[in-house]
Amino acid sequence: MAGAPAYRYDTAVQQPVRERVQPSVRVVPGQKQEKHSTLSNFHVVVVKAVVAVLAVVLCIGFIQVGLASAAYSAASASSELRSEIATMRSEGQSLAVQKSLIASPSNLRTMATEELKMTAPGAAATITLEPDVVAIDASGNLSLTQSIAQAAALE
Repeated sequence: MAGAPAYRYDTAVQQPVRERVQPSVRVVPGQKQEKHSTLSNFHVVVVKAVVAVLAVVLCIGFIQVGLASAAYSAASASSELRSEIATMRSEGQSLAVQKSLIASPSNLRTMATEELKMTAPGAAATITLEPDVVAIDASGNLSLTQSIAQAAALE
């Protein structure tokens, strides 16, 4: 190998020209095979129409079920609201009765004597105060001179 050249540029020349060999194919004349279809075009159209009608009926059924479900949900919520309104009205009436009982004077006296241990006063006295001598000037400040003058007028 030591004496062999690294590259050979004449390899294309050295190789013999090969003849192209044709594959052996034999053509056999035949006939066109027909499909033996059991369904005619009319039958296919009828089946497609039936499937389309069933799809439309199915969609209408789904829509009807959805609307019925929504109606039932709304009716249920309405029934709950009616029961809550009735409960609130009865509670309001009972609170009105309790308010009238608490506000009645006879009930107030009973509660004061029994629960709070209060009694009616034995004697009543009246305190009469003299008129106020403090005077205010036009700007809203206390006026000493006017207050002295009013105190002197009372004596």
